Amino acid sequence: MKDKLEEFLLYLTLEKGYSRQTINAYKSDLSFYFQNFDNLDDNSLEAYLKLLYSKGLKGSSIERKICSLKALLKYLHLRDYIAKTNWSNLKSIKREKKLPNPLKPSEIEKIFSLASPKETIILETLFVTGIRVSELVGLKVKDVDLKEGFLKIKGKGNIERMVPITLSLTSMLEKHILEKKVQREDFVFYDTHPQIHLTRQAVFLMIRKLAELSGITRKLGPHMFRHTFATRLLRGGADLRVVQEILGHKNITTTQIYTQVEDDALKRAYQQAHPLSKKDREYE
Repeated sequence: MKDKLEEFLLYLTLEKGYSRQTINAYKSDLSFYFQNFDNLDDNSLEAYLKLLYSKGLKGSSIERKICSLKALLKYLHLRDYIAKTNWSNLKSIKREKKLPNPLKPSEIEKIFSLASPKETIILETLFVTGIRVSELVGLKVKDVDLKEGFLKIKGKGNIERMVPITLSLTSMLEKHILEKKVQREDFVFYDTHPQIHLTRQAVFLMIRKLAELSGITRKLGPHMFRHTFATRLLRGGADLRVVQEILGHKNITTTQIYTQVEDDALKRAYQQAHPLSKKDREYE
């Protein structure tokens, strides 16, 4: 079955266009299964579920492992490698969806005030564009259109989109590219060599370090800049479809979650400012 696993991973890479990070996640999840089971029969699947729950894993980890296994089973069945198994019995855990938690203006100010010039341009790119950290580190010089003020982003499934940038960021990127003397095929953000991009982990650690130095106690990460970008666009009156396009969301329902954040903020502002709402709270 190991050869079929490799075939499946190759299918995800070549035909589905999944990123290396996603492929590695699938490989890790499925390797965990085959370390414990040799077959994909219904008894093994049922035993696998029990094993996952007995490990005390987080609900999100269990759900991901189940989704990975379901994807493999469907692939094997479609290619007539196996008879249809009861993968519908592999129930994913229903998780309560948490609303995105954008950065506060004070947090943004603190982080930027402590950032080095190199860190500042990385933070500015995240903050101004709302791109994913994987898209940030994969950005090449040829993807930066300084004349028109756009970044060509290759997102999930290798789908390309154009993301506008501010004049300020355009100027910063132009200066950065000229100073580094990087070529078209080089990465914009790198550590030691322009043809080896900065890692996602390096960006996570950079933001975490700046947060700690700023005295921010909650955990911050690159994706919070994306949350902040989206909520600010909607707060400024941007059309939901436009925000969806810029963020590279395949489904608009993913983008709509940010409208809930704005609804919550609106409700809090109302409760704090409206005289009748204040009076209601006095009687609570």
